[in-house]
Amino acid sequence: NCKVQMHLGDQVTPLDLFYLIQSTLLRDWERCGDPGLTLTEMWLQFVKYRNDDPKPGNLLFATALGKFKEIPYTVAIVMRGGTSCMFPIFECEGEEYTIGTIQARPSILSRQWRAGIAGMVDGKGFKVAGVAESLQEAGIVLLPNQLIPLVDRPIQLSPGLLHEPWMPFTHKPKTISRPELDLLHDRNRGELREGEFITTKVVKVADFPDWIMGDPNAHFVD
Repeated sequence: NCKVQMHLGDQVTPLDLFYLIQSTLLRDWERCGDPGLTLTEMWLQFVKYRNDDPKPGNLLFATALGKFKEIPYTVAIVMRGGTSCMFPIFECEGEEYTIGTIQARPSILSRQWRAGIAGMVDGKGFKVAGVAESLQEAGIVLLPNQLIPLVDRPIQLSPGLLHEPWMPFTHKPKTISRPELDLLHDRNRGELREGEFITTKVVKVADFPDWIMGDPNAHFVD
């Protein structure tokens, strides 16, 4: 409800500001904030769109500087939206398995980045995003009402600059056959238009933390 004085950097247009206000990116960032802080001034520096197509639904992230009434110095702001993370569980021959991914991650100079199934919310809501990422990254078909949250509310990840709500989900374990499980392993997935090239890995649930950390002894499908 407070009035915020906005300044536009050299790389930002009034249309960018309009799209930011229309999108969920700014509202989601504000919604996660502490009501004890009052933003009074913002210097919008950069707005990035998916495929460089300027539309409210294509906003990937925005960077700005912010001045707060209660803080004596200007702070950096990164608005990226939340992330939904999926931890699917499949039962096969008395063992529980999940799906990991291996993908290139140029931002950290890695060609073999190990991760779970995850992706940005993009205003869709955490459950809808989890369903979309499960299909896109692993070819797993789920419905939003099948997702079971692993925490009561989004975890706020913030190492000091990047603010990102993170919500992990699973679903009721699904019993499948060995041939069905094998089909989930070493699948090439991802959104190529976004530079994603993902290879799925079926990993025993008990070994998943070690696998994420790069342990060569963590078991894939036997």
